[in-house]
Amino acid sequence: MGDADAGDDAKSEAALEECVRLLSSDSREKKFVGMLLVTRLVPDADDDATLTRVYEATGFARFVTSMLRAAPAPPGDGVPATAEEAEARAAQATASHALALATCAALSKSPDVATDDSMVERLPLFAAAMARKGRYAALPCAAVADACEAATRVIAVGGESIARVA
Repeated sequence: MGDADAGDDAKSEAALEECVRLLSSDSREKKFVGMLLVTRLVPDADDDATLTRVYEATGFARFVTSMLRAAPAPPGDGVPATAEEAEARAAQATASHALALATCAALSKSPDVATDDSMVERLPLFAAAMARKGRYAALPCAAVADACEAATRVIAVGGESIARVA
């Protein structure tokens, strides 16, 4: 049984390394894939060191915030979008918001991540997502729950000073 555990540990470590590599990439597409891995890998990870290691991937915190602030992409070449194109862009923005919120909820299990300045600064974004205001109007229920979970963890770990910010 020891060999099986060692093999599982090696696979988990390799998956974690790949996740951090993707999140540290300059490519938006690779960062998206890394975020999908976060939502798959992190629920099984419960140690602060792993969660913090993922969160501290180069440029990742800034990328998550940009995803949460994203509005639907404008049509190209100055040509007005058809209703279908506008709807597709809005759906893409909503999917990006949902992925960013799921990632924040997963990683905020770590007190170190939950109290990171970038997570605290996202509290207004989490609140807007919970209320489905503005760009978050079309969020699915699961994404709203993720926003609630992330906000709750940030506030719970941050104490009174963070509660005042919230």
